[in-house]
Amino acid sequence: MSKMNQTSNRNVNSARNGIFGLLNKLILMVFPFVIRTIMIKTLGTEYLGLSSLFTSILNILSLTELGFGSAMVFYLYKPISENDNPTICAFLNLYRKIYYVIGIIILILGLISMAFLKNLISGTYPSDINIYIIFLIYLFSTVSSYFFFGYRKALLKGYQRSDVISNVSSIVHLVYYIVQIIFLIIFRNYYLFIIWLPLSTIIENVLVYFRSRKLYKDISCFGFIEKDIKSSIFKRTGALFGHKLGAVLIGSFDNIVISAFLGLTTLAIFNNYYYVIIALNGFIDILASAVLYSIGNFIVNKEKEDIYKLFLNLTFINITLVSCSTCCLLSLYQDFMLIWVGTDNVIDSKYIIILFVLYFYTWKSRITGLNFKDAAGMWKNDAVKPYVGIIFDLILDIVLIQYLGIQGVLISTIFVMLFIYFPWETKVLFEDLFVRSSKQYYRKMITYSLSTIFITSLVYYINSFIIVSNIGYLIIKGIFSFSLFIILWSLIYFRTSEFHYSINKFKQVFTKRS
Repeated sequence: MSKMNQTSNRNVNSARNGIFGLLNKLILMVFPFVIRTIMIKTLGTEYLGLSSLFTSILNILSLTELGFGSAMVFYLYKPISENDNPTICAFLNLYRKIYYVIGIIILILGLISMAFLKNLISGTYPSDINIYIIFLIYLFSTVSSYFFFGYRKALLKGYQRSDVISNVSSIVHLVYYIVQIIFLIIFRNYYLFIIWLPLSTIIENVLVYFRSRKLYKDISCFGFIEKDIKSSIFKRTGALFGHKLGAVLIGSFDNIVISAFLGLTTLAIFNNYYYVIIALNGFIDILASAVLYSIGNFIVNKEKEDIYKLFLNLTFINITLVSCSTCCLLSLYQDFMLIWVGTDNVIDSKYIIILFVLYFYTWKSRITGLNFKDAAGMWKNDAVKPYVGIIFDLILDIVLIQYLGIQGVLISTIFVMLFIYFPWETKVLFEDLFVRSSKQYYRKMITYSLSTIFITSLVYYINSFIIVSNIGYLIIKGIFSFSLFIILWSLIYFRTSEFHYSINKFKQVFTKRS
């Protein structure tokens, strides 16, 4: 296949992944929002808190996956580009065996962890359910992904066909959410509500399996990987494990610590606010994940100067999206929460709202650098970083929550992301991938952050005179916030090459057909 055709295919795949990924994210965002609303009205906030706690525990148990999924996608790049089907089949066969082992380990650890469930809940929990039965349902849903063809998703990602996964996920989750809503409204029974979770997981994986088999008929699980390559995979995965550990444990520790010290109701309220951030994160991640595998190909085929220029351009696009979201979030956050969950389920503190917004900004402003590191397979280069971050986050969580409550949990995570993760990631990226000084990048990031603070503060001040009493006023306030941000941001950066690159990219999105 010629380089021109490869480039064309990458563009088509990126566009397709973005479109169907966006649709999938919309479904995964809107319906859980509706379900959370109904649960608050029908069952109460403690059920939401219990769901968040169990999900966090199982996220930790799923760390036994060790990042093999990401590692396998990385190792599939070369054989896929060379149409080396025997090697692809051998990698897939290895991945399947690993997933079976991981599923068994998670099942065993999950059963052991049941002995400690009550110790992780402060105060009361719903009296009409057995928390152990509910946890077993969550556990079965988690392990079923490893036993039922979960490994096939790596193959589709390697071929840049994440759109297939998104389409299947959209269909299955749409049906799943509708059924959940019907049972929740009619029966108001948490058992009947949650029992559909493992079933949907199995159906989704089975459909992905058959779809991937149809697309790649010559690819199946057989053959063996040479020992030296297998050893390299496990070494790389060992480094990747730490990064996966850091990404999962920080959020999971927050939830577990809140549950253990402040109770399920407080955890539910915290997660209502956090859910809004996750929704915004979903939109931004669409663009990031849609081009991630194309970045991997770009890094392999281009010179370091070209890679660095692409990095700066994508950083500007990402920071524009993140800053715009930050601006709108601060102005609309509390108004939205009051309309959504009512006065009894909101946090009455401007400082906590600001911390949530800062949490979002420090988290998502790092995404471009992380994507370049992942695409280049640079997991060993800062292997110690996540362990340092985890230790600081856990210690600060436990200490600060006793004095500051929820504020302490947010401050600890912001500290880790801003003063440990970001500078460490930047140092590795510039020393090992770009091989150049990071001073220019730091100057740009400081300038972007100052611009964000200035615009967000100005928009928030103006919006403080707009009283929101219903969803109509909220929409008007949102349109105003978005429009004013775009105008001011454009005035500041319209002379830069990154701005013009962004404009051209957005034009391509709306004018080119995939």
